[in-house]
Amino acid sequence: LQKKKEQNKRRASMTGEGDGAAALGARRMESFVVGGAGGAGEFSPVTQRDIVLRLFESAMDALEVARDCLEPMTARLQQNIADTALQRVKLFYQRLNELQTSVLVMGPAGAGKTSVTHALVGFPSLPAISPSALPVEFVHAPDLVLPRLSIHEELLTKLQQWEGALLEKDAAFDDLETPTAAEQHAMAAIANDRQQAKSKGGRVSIFAGAASGHSVSREELRPRLCGVVTGFAQIAATLEYVQRVVYEGRTRGVISSSDLRVLCTHAEWSCKVEMQFESLKGVSEDVTGAGSLRVVDMISPDPAVWENSELVQMFRAQLAKAEGVLLCVDASVPRSGVEFGSMISDFLKNQSASLSKEDVFVIANKIDRLDGFYSADGLQKISDSVRKQQFQIFEASLDDEDNIIPAGASISLLGIYGAERVTKDLSPKVIGDLNGEAWFAALNAFLHGIHWNRVVKSMTLKRWTSHMMDMRTIGQINSGLAEVLLQQPFEKVLPRSIVKCMSMLKDVIEEFLRNLEFLEKGPGAAGGGLGTSLL
Repeated sequence: LQKKKEQNKRRASMTGEGDGAAALGARRMESFVVGGAGGAGEFSPVTQRDIVLRLFESAMDALEVARDCLEPMTARLQQNIADTALQRVKLFYQRLNELQTSVLVMGPAGAGKTSVTHALVGFPSLPAISPSALPVEFVHAPDLVLPRLSIHEELLTKLQQWEGALLEKDAAFDDLETPTAAEQHAMAAIANDRQQAKSKGGRVSIFAGAASGHSVSREELRPRLCGVVTGFAQIAATLEYVQRVVYEGRTRGVISSSDLRVLCTHAEWSCKVEMQFESLKGVSEDVTGAGSLRVVDMISPDPAVWENSELVQMFRAQLAKAEGVLLCVDASVPRSGVEFGSMISDFLKNQSASLSKEDVFVIANKIDRLDGFYSADGLQKISDSVRKQQFQIFEASLDDEDNIIPAGASISLLGIYGAERVTKDLSPKVIGDLNGEAWFAALNAFLHGIHWNRVVKSMTLKRWTSHMMDMRTIGQINSGLAEVLLQQPFEKVLPRSIVKCMSMLKDVIEEFLRNLEFLEKGPGAAGGGLGTSLL
């Protein structure tokens, strides 16, 4: 491109055609170079997506010219055929320009799909307590330093109304005997917010208890529902609380089925978490630059919350937009998730969607509950057995046995959470601060046995981090697996979308040319054509 640019400039100077074809060619070459017209600049990366978008822009330019040329005949034609074609091309262009890759995580209630989702994207949290009553989107944001939760304004208004009605109807809603996962996240977030508040410019906490230095009450552990929340612990606490509000509100009669039905028709009313997916940090920008990636933690099919018809409607609508599906089942429960397998299989047969069998994976979760898991070679033997067993059940929806992934998501998630919470060497003070938290004792007892205190004492951060990596390996949802599961849809969505959009563009242009030919050659007496002189 650089050589061509220089040749065009030389040719323009030799022939004096400063405003002619050579200069135009030079200007076009410069459009590929950073630095603008006349600047030396450096090469700007040109991807497949850039090329296709420019083809669409050229088509729109041509149709705009055709629209202006046909404008004098608009009254006779009743509609400008070029403008009609232009609007359709603009719609395809917008879809391609706002390309989005969706990976759905779905499965029966209690299968652990939220833990699977969090482990895949690298979101540090404790296993969820409340069932997933609302879908949550996790969006890969490579340039975002601090994770951010956004709750749609309309949904936020509903949640605040439901929360108020719940607290007014039953004060016991907020009075549990033991701390929930949300409250454990809240305590960690409050400690973090207090520490940041000491420094200049510390962010405002979503917890009332962060303002005081004393121990907090249950009232102060409840997060304030707001449109935007930042920080892992704050987001985790808010998500857990939101799910609890919806679940308790529905089961206690505060939320009607018609209230939830609105969410089926307004997919944009969602909870969206933007963060950098840990497994995609090293992925080339040529891949991630194709568009955005979202991993959707779908709702739990609990009949106490959602009616079956609404569930089917919501799942099918999401499947139609997905490039990948992770069906999470409980490997310790016979034939767990069979109904989901049938739904996916029927969808693959009857829908002309972008999904295929190779895009569907079954996460056989909770293998740590199976007999023999903790014996010598237990992990390998259990994994082989589970893979064969689950493939027999879901063969109609899968490409081959490699699409079965045995996992213990809660173990992997605990490793991610432990790495996030411990950021310094384990001194007696650090251990003393963490001893009161159940996850810390459970994690260390899992790794080191009942005498874990002796092993952890004065452990370096480097060694602790290594142990957290071991946890992720044992749970089998590590960064390597996550990269494969999440990068594959990214790599496929652009070629598929290009083929689809270019095919649509071809159809629009061909239809426009046929209409134009009909106007020129059609029989004027029948009113179907126009005189050549007008055209």
